[in-house]
Amino acid sequence: MLNYLTRNGYVVLTAAVLAAVVHRASIRSERPRGASGFDSSAEVVLGSLNVSVDEHVLGVAFAPDGRAVATGTRAGQVTVWTATGDRRLAWHAHPKPVCALCFLIDSQSLVSVDREGALRMWSLSTGEAVLRAEAQGRGPAISAAAAPDGKTVAVGCVGRVALWDVSSSALTPVDELSAPGFPINAVTFSADGSTIAASNGGNGDAVVWRRGSAGDERIPVSPEFHARGLRFAADGTTLEAVDTDGYVTRGQAGGPPQVLGRLSGRAIRQAAHAPGGEKLVVAYMDGTARLVTDPVGGAER
Repeated sequence: MLNYLTRNGYVVLTAAVLAAVVHRASIRSERPRGASGFDSSAEVVLGSLNVSVDEHVLGVAFAPDGRAVATGTRAGQVTVWTATGDRRLAWHAHPKPVCALCFLIDSQSLVSVDREGALRMWSLSTGEAVLRAEAQGRGPAISAAAAPDGKTVAVGCVGRVALWDVSSSALTPVDELSAPGFPINAVTFSADGSTIAASNGGNGDAVVWRRGSAGDERIPVSPEFHARGLRFAADGTTLEAVDTDGYVTRGQAGGPPQVLGRLSGRAIRQAAHAPGGEKLVVAYMDGTARLVTDPVGGAER
């Protein structure tokens, strides 16, 4: 961890366990079970509902330009779709299940990560998937996000976030951020790239690492469930999340999470926000992937 601080200036921020337990106990009863539900008629199903287990979607990503989404399956296939749900491109990307995906800033480069932690970077600019780089990380890998400048990819694993430097033809390990004990089901960067947040297992908190700051911080983003999708709001400090039970929430340090709305009732495996926050691409535990409208509606909120 000292090497990472020396090279990148990030400081790991963790909260006292006792304070977190007391805080969660105080907010558990505040989840409004009557929060507004999502109109399922607005969903766009990506692919067929009648598919084999091998075709179940595990990982999803939204392109930075908002024009495309990607899905990865248990069989190792990656599919790129338009933002309206039309299939654009599909290929067999890995021999293992594809659990995480992220587009780089140009929206024409895609990083896929399989269950064992293998990363592959693809160029989509020619209308085909061209392999540009690959590297072997330590699995299991669960989530991924790219920094806004496209130079760093964060991969959420179990108890850690692995950081990779990205060039046009190479993926190079940089370091790891420690978040002991739980799988990292979602990871995200702030808009200026100075802050990384990651969900940390079943306690409903996000762990935050900030560049050039010191102190202890966890941001509660769900009273009861794992966060399956994360994004920073425009202020760079507030986190918006989608949890396993479909609740869309907002969290800030020092206070309980606010429930903003709820998606349909299926359990959620992974979720990725569109750049402005108006849409989500969601992988459900039943193996389907769907484009949905964010019930909160957009970034200016």
